[in-house]
Amino acid sequence: MVKIKHGALVVLEENLEALAGESVAKKVMKGSEEITEKTDKRKTAEWVKNAIERLDALVDKGVKLKIMENCGYNCANVNKKVIQRAKARRSKFRSVDEFLAAEQKKPVSEPALSEKETRLFSFTRRKRSLDL
Repeated sequence: MVKIKHGALVVLEENLEALAGESVAKKVMKGSEEITEKTDKRKTAEWVKNAIERLDALVDKGVKLKIMENCGYNCANVNKKVIQRAKARRSKFRSVDEFLAAEQKKPVSEPALSEKETRLFSFTRRKRSLDL
């Protein structure tokens, strides 16, 4: 059975090749062929952490920033409807803190916003039945 690499990793690899070169891309993407859409989330997160550490060691800050910006743009484009719905929910609250508290109390089935040190930093998939 042929494994199909996780879509976000395909985009990362394309950005690496375009902005840092094929040699760097191969080093950063080492092991990515094992990460698919069905891979355990913890394994995927660990691979991404290690890939970013490899990227840090291989390119300067400016190149890394451009790669990550391009990946973020792609993520926002792919998830634009999710973002629009989150923005619509956010508009119902006077502050980001109120919005995030409401998101935590009643998570939606799509990615829910999380907070760390008063900055939005990630989307995490949760089901309504989970109590976090």
